[in-house]
Amino acid sequence: MGSGGPGNFDNDVACDLRQDVLGELKRDLEQDFTKFELDDVDLQMGRIAMMSGIVKACGGSAATRHEVARWRTLILGVLDQKIDGFSTPNDDESIRARRDVIQHTLDSLEQLAIRWGKFPFSHVILGGKLNQ
Repeated sequence: MGSGGPGNFDNDVACDLRQDVLGELKRDLEQDFTKFELDDVDLQMGRIAMMSGIVKACGGSAATRHEVARWRTLILGVLDQKIDGFSTPNDDESIRARRDVIQHTLDSLEQLAIRWGKFPFSHVILGGKLNQ
């Protein structure tokens, strides 16, 4: 048993596992951005939502604020090109609703990145809870 507090992520072994999982998601995300198209949006957003969920539940760091900003530019750029190409209001409305969810998910991960940047050691010191 590792040293630390009573929480599930108050020890090195669990924190290493968490960062390994986040690192794998991030590596796959970055690799797929090399050939990014509209068909890849849902897979990429699934990865980003998982990263955000892991950080919220388990602490850690998934990405920097600058990385999230770059992902936002890539994803929304592709999506906005598709929105501009639609001719029917129903398709346009559906894509815009999806865009709002994507924007919210990216905003959430960006806020986590900002908080992590301000308090880089708080997850270790406070057992996964940020000191605010």
